[in-house]
Amino acid sequence: MALRWEGATTPEEAIAQLVELNSPERCASAFSTAVQLVEAAISDRARFGTIKAGAKTIRSRILDLSGGALFFESAGFRATEEAHVLDKSLDEAELRRRVGLIKRASARAEAVLSAVVGVGDRNAPAVAVGAVKLARTYAHNILTQEADESKRRISASNKSLAARLLSAAGGAELLAAVGFAARADPANAGDSFVCEAPPDELRVALATLDKAEDVWANLAARAGVKPLLPGETRTRTADGDATRVAEPVALSSIVVAELPPASSLAAGRMGVADMEPALVSDESRSAVLLFCWMGVSKQWRQFARMQTPSTTVEWVRPMVAGAHFELVIEVDLGDGKPLELGYHVQEGGPENEYVAANRFIGQHLELNANFLEEIARNVRNRVAPVLQTIKNLIAAMEAQF
Repeated sequence: MALRWEGATTPEEAIAQLVELNSPERCASAFSTAVQLVEAAISDRARFGTIKAGAKTIRSRILDLSGGALFFESAGFRATEEAHVLDKSLDEAELRRRVGLIKRASARAEAVLSAVVGVGDRNAPAVAVGAVKLARTYAHNILTQEADESKRRISASNKSLAARLLSAAGGAELLAAVGFAARADPANAGDSFVCEAPPDELRVALATLDKAEDVWANLAARAGVKPLLPGETRTRTADGDATRVAEPVALSSIVVAELPPASSLAAGRMGVADMEPALVSDESRSAVLLFCWMGVSKQWRQFARMQTPSTTVEWVRPMVAGAHFELVIEVDLGDGKPLELGYHVQEGGPENEYVAANRFIGQHLELNANFLEEIARNVRNRVAPVLQTIKNLIAAMEAQF
């Protein structure tokens, strides 16, 4: 989770919030536009120091962004009812300082974004995710423990650094983009990587790293692998068969005391979509059970239970290929026989769908990396309704007990 600074009052904090709350592409446009406007106003205040409030370019490129108004104000333009006016209390030196902050933030975000794309393109998903997460950890540790200078220095012999970041193709470039540079370290009898980026740029780097998975997903979509949007009802699985996409159990429909018994599923009730979630009561009505419809084997399978009243999820944890998972998705490669793809929910939260897809491909030699995007997309589409159902059940428990 990214750091947040509520009620940002400095240009540095406003810039960081803009990067945190918006896509890299929209931030780049906002940065470029703000720099052009401020530099023009510095050169000729009378001509460029006032911008009409209804200017479409300013609104679409800056003001419509989350935190955009605060960012524009921090750049030097104050909002009135009729216009955005260059702040007369700011002299040229201060305005140029703020332009410099925006330029450096833009360069840092661009460097990190480019490195993230490179790591994603050149490595297996699990390796790419691991590299970005470690880089993020380093930046986060510095920002949350600014008084501890040791957080800015990492020994070149650090095992995690070598195994997870430097061993990844493009990992060294990612580390450099965040702000780390190799330096001789006589005191520790070896070299170290030292972070020389100031805190405001580290905040921008951290916010950009937090968007790595969205960046990869967007690139995949632009390449022709289109994820389903909410409300769409059909997709294609790795086996080429069209299937429906499940909907979560709506919060408004969860009345814990009135849920049907588990026996209602065994009485011939059929699911209409793969991984469709269903909530039922156990026979003693002391717990709510979560079942999902398995689209290939055509049966309901239990994955979790929640005591009544309680908000603790107790996962059944089925085993797939020697490892325990919280959710299992069935995959049909064309012969009608279900293969099981395991997906972790516990241990820090739901795992990245690319990690699950890559693990599945590694377990089945008949598949190749060309299936990665499609399998990952289908994992995301099938897991999302189940996880949302769990959230809705927790909310219902809190409201009804």
